[in-house]
Amino acid sequence: MLPTLPVKDRDRSFSPSTVEQAILVWLFICHAREIIMANDPHYQVLLDRIEALEARERQLTVTSHAYQVVLTTILVNLDVQTRDRIITMVDEAHEIAYSQAVNRSDRHLSEVIKGADEVVQRMFNYAQGNPHSGL
Repeated sequence: MLPTLPVKDRDRSFSPSTVEQAILVWLFICHAREIIMANDPHYQVLLDRIEALEARERQLTVTSHAYQVVLTTILVNLDVQTRDRIITMVDEAHEIAYSQAVNRSDRHLSEVIKGADEVVQRMFNYAQGNPHSGL
């Protein structure tokens, strides 16, 4: 049974064949669009570029994790006084950089600095003996 149409549309008839035809036309258009895009050289270049960017992102993530491990290991093996001075200097540098980004209204840079600061804080917490630092 077909659903009841609102009052203003009741004089229009929607037979199942009309609905089926509309669906078939829509499917044909979607399929035609896929074929056109699949044969478009720009489309393939775009897909290749996306693949390369995703591979680069994976590589950078692995590299970043490796650097975090190396730096954390170095910090753990320093004497407490030296380690605390380094942590203080990095914290101050992040605060200065963040303030400058905010003053320039550079939202993207502000977010990047905040993200980097979160990672560094986890490293510092771990280096200072906090086992719940997220590393």
